[in-house]
Parts: sequence; C-alpha cells; structure tokens
Amino acid sequence: MSSEIYVVTVTYGKRAHLLTRVLDAAKGQGAVEAIVIDNGSTDPVRDILAERYGDWAFVHSMGGNKGTALAFKTGIQTALARGAEFLLLLDDDNILQSGCIDKLCKVFALRSPEFGLQGLMLSAWREGRQGWLQPGTMRWREYRSSFISFRIQNLPAKLMSLLHTNQPDPNLAGVEITAPFAVYGGLFFNRGLIDFIGLPREEFFLYGDDTEFSYRFSRAGGKIILTSDARIKDIAFSWNEENQSWAGPITWVLAKPSSPIFYQFRNAVYFAYHVNERNILTLFINTIIYMSIIIITCIITRRWRSLRVLCVAFRNGVAGRLGASPRFPL
Repeated sequence: MSSEIYVVTVTYGKRAHLLTRVLDAAKGQGAVEAIVIDNGSTDPVRDILAERYGDWAFVHSMGGNKGTALAFKTGIQTALARGAEFLLLLDDDNILQSGCIDKLCKVFALRSPEFGLQGLMLSAWREGRQGWLQPGTMRWREYRSSFISFRIQNLPAKLMSLLHTNQPDPNLAGVEITAPFAVYGGLFFNRGLIDFIGLPREEFFLYGDDTEFSYRFSRAGGKIILTSDARIKDIAFSWNEENQSWAGPITWVLAKPSSPIFYQFRNAVYFAYHVNERNILTLFINTIIYMSIIIITCIITRRWRSLRVLCVAFRNGVAGRLGASPRFPL
C-alpha cells in the first residue's frame, strides 16, 4: 500500500530546514510522492526540493500566504489529480517515526473491511498532543457543548490532570481510540473519503479547518481511529500547545495578540456555536465562565489589546463571519 501513498504538506515563511527533515522521513518510508504547498515561503522551496528530491517532491505555489484551509484543500486536490490512492497529511514540522507509514497501512487494512475505504480515517499518534484524552485514561474527553475545550462537567477531570498525566507510557502499543475529530498532522485516508464528505472549507482561512473537516466526517458516520503504533514527532514549538489545558483562557491572554490568535479564537468559537453538538444552555454557561476568565485576566494584566482582539474574534465566531479579515492580515 505504501506505493500508493502521497504525502501532502503545507509550508510557509523560513521553514525549509524543517520541511526537508519531514520529507526525508516520508521518502525513506516509501511515500510515492510529496505534494508541497508553498504558502508564502521566504526560502526558495522549489529550488531546494528539486535539488534534493528531483521530481519526487511536487511544489505548488500559492503566491503568498492564503491560509492553511485553502492550502490543504489545494494540496488534497493536487494529490488526487496526480493519482493518489491514499493521502497522508503532515504539517511541515511532523517527522514520521520508525515504521509509521507501514503501521498506518496495517491498521487501515485490518479495519477498512468493517468501515469501507471511504468510511475510515486514521490519525497517527503525535507525542505530547493528546490533550483531549481523559486524564489517566485512553478515552476521549466529553466535548459536546464545550466552549474552546472547556466544559464545566469536565472540570473535576481537568483538576485531576494537575496531579496525573494523561499521556500514555511511551512503550504503549496497540492502542486504538475512537476520536470525533483530528488534526491534519498525521491524518491518513483513502481518496474515496473526499467523495463522501468533500474538501476542507477554505472560509476557515487559518486554524480549525482540520477539526471541522474531520468532525464532518465522523458526524456523517465515518470512523476516526487514533492509533498509538503509528507515531509522529513535532520538531517545532507551537504557541498554543497548552491551549487545550486547564489554563486555556489565560493562555489566550498571555499570547501576543496577532492575526493567528484572532483566527484561531474566532474559528474555535464558530466551531462551538455552529458545528459542534450542543445544548444551548450548557454552551452558554461554558461560554460565560470561559470568557469571564479571559476578561478578568485581561483587566488584571492590563492587556487591553488582547481583550479587543479576542472580543472581535468572539463576535465574529458567534455571528458566523468566517473568511480572511482585512483587519487581521497574515
């Protein structure tokens, strides 16, 4: 099956030194081709990859940073047009660990007879990125009616997470967890899945498009399996790695107010109010608690610009206003 797998990744800025490490691992594990979307790189990505990989890496330039949603949508379309049977989506800082592709193929071959080629999506295990698991368990935390991962009913479990780790033993093998959604990094599926649910929604612009894309799939009856055998390691730090933790509201305030903050917060609010399953009263209570923490933290720390950005993002998310905002260019 590895001879049918196309890797799709998006890069931007000055990240060629990360991208080449990602592609080295993918090529070494037998991917037939890499589709690289140049989303506003300042490095000469096309020249670097041509010299290093020849025609194994196909580069499509977006002509600037057009957001991750359109970039991954374009990458998937390009891979399908070039004959991909299976797609493995990666961020440009996701390094496949030993045997990752073979392990994904093995799990897919075992489970696809039950769900069909278009009804199964796998998510590789990204070390340190299991914030949605209940502390001390291998079960998905309840997410319905949550507001940006906060749900008052989950509060005891979140407090317990201060005392217990929710990360598995690094030697844990053979664990499969049914997930309601997933992120792009490590997402593996057959081309028929796109016929089933369609492409990522480009109006998300930046952040959250992968959550909506995968959640749309599971809501339509598809099966998402997070497998601990197929592993990925992130080699670059992301500002929001702790954003799913108990300190999430404070993290938003303390982060430097910027366009990425606006889009991620707006899209998370949109997901809560327009996509996720919800009881409106429970969602309202969760929203009030979460936003109160943000407002109080902004007042205490005198971070007025953060408050303005987050409030604008909140209003846009609730109102369903997506797309690129002229007030927050990339």
